[in-house]
Amino acid sequence: MTTMFKAVIFDLDGTLASLLSWNRITEGLGVSLKKHRDLYHELTDGSLSQEEADKALFDLWVSGGKATKENFLSIFREMPLRSGAKDTVSYLVNKGYKLCIITGAVNLYARYSADTLGIERWFANAEVAFDNNALTHFKSDMRQDEKKLEQFKQYLEEENLEAKDCVPVGDSWNDHKIFEATGNGIAIKSGYEDPELEKIAWKVINELPELKDIL
Repeated sequence: MTTMFKAVIFDLDGTLASLLSWNRITEGLGVSLKKHRDLYHELTDGSLSQEEADKALFDLWVSGGKATKENFLSIFREMPLRSGAKDTVSYLVNKGYKLCIITGAVNLYARYSADTLGIERWFANAEVAFDNNALTHFKSDMRQDEKKLEQFKQYLEEENLEAKDCVPVGDSWNDHKIFEATGNGIAIKSGYEDPELEKIAWKVINELPELKDIL
């Protein structure tokens, strides 16, 4: 393989997948999306601490009586990947690129998506855990951009790579720091995209298959 790059780092929501997983989880569990959004705003404006917000969202999810691992996976199965996602991943694998997902989503969704697409390494912002199928644990980090950068640096160390070896592909505010770290960020239009991300991007694309013309 003759290329200046060695790895492609994908965001998940809006990038490899069409929908926002946080919204779909809440709706799929049969509880109020408005209450979920209100909790997020209370977290970001400082009305709630991270621990308080996590507990409140956990309680909200559980209140619907559907917060099981089986139901979470059922929600994920119904969430469409972006057009061309599998084919593009296959192309990149065949070209010899290392692939990784670094997402602000929950770990179960990151693992499910990575397995579906054939991507070996993934990192997630939030943790969910289950006991006898029932949701028993939820933890997240509002510093998604910082956490993504920390996870990216961990990946570089694991794979003996430098930041310049990697091409991050994303659409959101939480991708800023990885874009800045590499200088090679590719912003993708998603309907949720952050215009500020496009300003620091190396390239901007509309659909995933366009990566074949770049990488």
